[in-house]
Amino acid sequence: MGFAICGMHYTGMAAATFSAYGGSGHTHGAPGWRRTDLALAIAGITFVILLLALAASHVDKRFSGLAERETELLRENEEQLIRLYRETPVPLHATNLDGRIEQVSDIWLTLLGLTREEALGHRLTDFMTDESRQRYDEVTSPDLRAGKDILEAEYQFVRKSGQILDVLLNAHQERADNKPLRILGGLIDVTARKRAEEALRLSQRMEAVGQLTGGVAHDFQQSADGRQRCSGKDPPHDQ
Repeated sequence: MGFAICGMHYTGMAAATFSAYGGSGHTHGAPGWRRTDLALAIAGITFVILLLALAASHVDKRFSGLAERETELLRENEEQLIRLYRETPVPLHATNLDGRIEQVSDIWLTLLGLTREEALGHRLTDFMTDESRQRYDEVTSPDLRAGKDILEAEYQFVRKSGQILDVLLNAHQERADNKPLRILGGLIDVTARKRAEEALRLSQRMEAVGQLTGGVAHDFQQSADGRQRCSGKDPPHDQ
């Protein structure tokens, strides 16, 4: 195409005739460009411009390819990070600054008995008991907005089945360029531990009550034996 354009210019200039005229109507004797030389000069300039355009196009294509490759790498890295986030064996969640869930790990969903569609877009407090929700809104949320970290705060979540879960909440405000972006958090399920502690406390209370009851019965028996001796009667003996 470039050679065709150059040839077209050359043919056009070769076929053209140039004449110089003075202001008074007679011809001056100043020498001018020969038609062939002028056509070759224009063709050469056109060819150089085309070469520059081709070179610029090649460079632009290379930069475009590099940009596309960088975009593809960024996309692959983002997908890999999301996959790692979801498959981590820790109940993790990420919320926006308003407390609405943007991302959760698979084990987080398993813990709450939810699907991803049932979790994303909802507020984290939607899955808490009323008391925990109030405490989170009044205490934890303002602290997170102020940039404070939350370490092992005790909360109760409600599974889809209605089961109450005792968890420890850890949360941190993610920032970029000194601006808050989102809240990153994680849960530690301590339901079994709490139930075991409650069972142990109940057992200890029952043991204490048994000991107290046994002691009272023993004192009562001792008192009855004493009264019988004072009345001259021997206390009954077990056969």
